[in-house]
Amino acid sequence: MMRGHQVTALSQDADGVEATLLGPGGESRLTARYLVGCDGGRSTVRALLGIGFPGLDGKLLSVVADITISDPDGVVPETWTLPVMTPDKTGKGYIAPIGDGVHRFLFYGAEQQGLSRDTPITEGEVQRALRNEFGPGVRLTGVRWASRFTDASRQVERYRHGRVLLAGDAAHIHSPVGGQGLNLGLQDAFNLGWKLAGEIGGWAHHGLLDTYHSERHPVAARVLANTRAQAVLLVHDEENLALRDIVEELLRVPEANRIVAGMISGLDIRYDLPGRRHHLLGRHVPDLDLVTPSGPGRVARLLRDGRGLLLTTADEAAFAEVAEPWSARIGRAHVRAELGADAVLVRPDGYVCWAGSAADVSGLADALARWAGAPAGRTSGPFQRCIPTIGPCG
Repeated sequence: MMRGHQVTALSQDADGVEATLLGPGGESRLTARYLVGCDGGRSTVRALLGIGFPGLDGKLLSVVADITISDPDGVVPETWTLPVMTPDKTGKGYIAPIGDGVHRFLFYGAEQQGLSRDTPITEGEVQRALRNEFGPGVRLTGVRWASRFTDASRQVERYRHGRVLLAGDAAHIHSPVGGQGLNLGLQDAFNLGWKLAGEIGGWAHHGLLDTYHSERHPVAARVLANTRAQAVLLVHDEENLALRDIVEELLRVPEANRIVAGMISGLDIRYDLPGRRHHLLGRHVPDLDLVTPSGPGRVARLLRDGRGLLLTTADEAAFAEVAEPWSARIGRAHVRAELGADAVLVRPDGYVCWAGSAADVSGLADALARWAGAPAGRTSGPFQRCIPTIGPCG
């Protein structure tokens, strides 16, 4: 960790990246094989490389603040509640406790729309928003931190630029409506981390690192689309209120509600992965109870070591024999639940990249070579045919 240092210049060549840093001790240089820009919506890395950030400007200016309050009448919820952001001409606010007597308060109204994003946030402004939402009994006692934000939505066209990759808000920004930003950024990191480790470790085949962009860019684009739609529903005018009423009615239909819930939670993500089609292929594996050589376990816990995972429901010996050359990169466990397959191969980021039967062990070998590199001790042979490309083998 190098706090207090600013990146002032970047250069790269075929072998690596060099960053010029300016810190308390003056200028220094840092070299690495790869650089990942995770430096937020106003990314310095993105700016230094001249990477465009196309999208839509924000229309609604809002404030988020971590505050302490006095609430003698107990009108502020003591536990987290689902936000209700029904449009209101006078403005709207949402508050939630975050621990140690501190609340996070998000609000917008006519006052905020008349200010610039750089206008300092005063205690008076926060107090007026509290009074508008909860009445005069709630009093502000302190502001720990506050920031203005808009519903702007932007996304870089490419997540990889040579040896520099972008992740999180450096790659995409959107309205926080629906609370999707944290999940989106974390899944960028999960998707990129193991692929970058494979590249640095020397076992990743050509094309694996490029799948970071091809898999994650469409996911973020979909989040931008649904947050733009949600932002429209926050605007208080007759046309938008009519649209909101129709959407509300549609969400009472269980199937429509399920689709929207899957979209906002990210549980409906399905990567377009090569292989025989199976209902689990490309989806995140459920956090199942497992039987492992060391005792009971769960999928999420076993994935913590950064390896992939071969889950079997039948014919364990046949699959274990195929997977043995990859044992340094792939763990194994038995599943008691019904998966609709004799075995399932899970990538380190938790997504299923193969599912099949004992009659399809060659398909498992192809998937292992595609996602876990060459088997240990092999430089040629029947498994090597999958290594040069991320596309289907054969």
